[in-house]
Amino acid sequence: MSDLRNFCDHLISFVYELAATYPDEPELVRAAQIAKMAPPRLLFSSFKTHIYDEFSTHILTENEEYIRQRANRPELLVFTKHWSTMSEANRTCVWKHLKVLVLLAQRVR
Repeated sequence: MSDLRNFCDHLISFVYELAATYPDEPELVRAAQIAKMAPPRLLFSSFKTHIYDEFSTHILTENEEYIRQRANRPELLVFTKHWSTMSEANRTCVWKHLKVLVLLAQRVR
């Protein structure tokens, strides 16, 4: 499987997992559906532009404060809306998913 396909599969899986965790967030369900139908290169480009370029270093170091202060975009809904009430186990899971996505994105480049 290509690095791009691995990246896309992981991103889609992560968004579906978030949608299952937060069923009251229809945006997450829509995002998962759109991501599944999107061309892989477009999905990667969107992640790179909206997440990777600004936040990759802060994701790898789990710089929660930096991300929460700048998480004013729908792609970071989990940080703006749910982070403060999220269990520590779920936070750990989110960090792991984001770190994997950043590392996979580095391989796609």
